[in-house]
Amino acid sequence: METYLAYFDILGFKEFIFNADSSTRSTLMNHLIRDSQMALSRGKTAERPGGGLMPDLSDCNIHCLHISDSIIFWTNDISTEMFKELVESSGHFLRQCMQITFPVRGCIVKGEIEYEPFSFKNKKESQFQNSSLYGKALTDAYLKAESQDWVGCFIDRSAASAGDEVLTELIYEKQIVYYPVPFKGGSSSYEYALRTINKTINDVFLKNLAKSAELMFNRHMDGKPLGADVLRKLTNTVKFYDYFRANIDK
Repeated sequence: METYLAYFDILGFKEFIFNADSSTRSTLMNHLIRDSQMALSRGKTAERPGGGLMPDLSDCNIHCLHISDSIIFWTNDISTEMFKELVESSGHFLRQCMQITFPVRGCIVKGEIEYEPFSFKNKKESQFQNSSLYGKALTDAYLKAESQDWVGCFIDRSAASAGDEVLTELIYEKQIVYYPVPFKGGSSSYEYALRTINKTINDVFLKNLAKSAELMFNRHMDGKPLGADVLRKLTNTVKFYDYFRANIDK
């Protein structure tokens, strides 16, 4: 099927697995699942049976699959409405992760995927589960996410074919910006990037967010200094925040 697909991967996941204790791992991975559910509900909540609130997924049109350090969202079709919902959900997920759980990077593409999950359990309670998601869209999104040198996500030109009118609307709604996305090797390219901050911002919030980014990168290093490649990603991420500080009223 042809779809819009967003692929995200967690930066520093290996260090997190090796250095965090089991309680911390469980807590943060549960928070990550909550982040993706809140992203799909686009912030809407419903009452939980027995009290409390939970993400309201009743009107969600986006699929989600977690595989280790990969989080994948995709649509039922390639309509404009689906594209806009995927961009909104992906932006919500990116911001939640960066502020609460993990630094992530991702890419939104348009292309073909195959997904026909099934499972069964035998009389000995052994399970066979198939959640294979594959196709050119997933491979394309993975490669383009991995090529980036920051915490962020951009809309690939295959998906930008949704049209200038739609992209202009998303810019006006402060969901995306046209920005020189940094890539490995020191290159950059102007792309439509998802905002890594909320629509309503102020200078103090931006400064605190930059400090939060550094803490996020350091969280699972077990006291070890950040390597040159990680420091470069952090610097590029903070530069994106500085862009918003310079254009705070725009």
